[in-house]
Amino acid sequence: MKYFCFLLLFTFFLISCEEEEETPDIEIPEWLEPRIEELENWEACATCSVKRYTFKGEYYYTVSCGIWSCSFPCELYNEQGHRIQNEDQFDINNFRNNKINETEIWRCQDSE
Repeated sequence: MKYFCFLLLFTFFLISCEEEEETPDIEIPEWLEPRIEELENWEACATCSVKRYTFKGEYYYTVSCGIWSCSFPCELYNEQGHRIQNEDQFDINNFRNNKINETEIWRCQDSE
């Protein structure tokens, strides 16, 4: 019985001492930083966020604020920083249905 208790305590100790894997911070692309700075200085910033997705092996970014009403993502960018708009012949339905790895990379800090 002592052996079992010792083994149980030892196992618990090993598990509790394991280092937690930290999720690496995702870098905000340089081309997106001025837009984020602009949003941070906006009075309705508290509703804004930037998310990154993977679609067809590339990163795409959306900028959205809760007070905006948009059927096409209000601001959708490819990984080079090109803003994708309706006239770009981009299949938005395919993007909506097949985007993966949604990651919020920025959210406005409420100034209050």
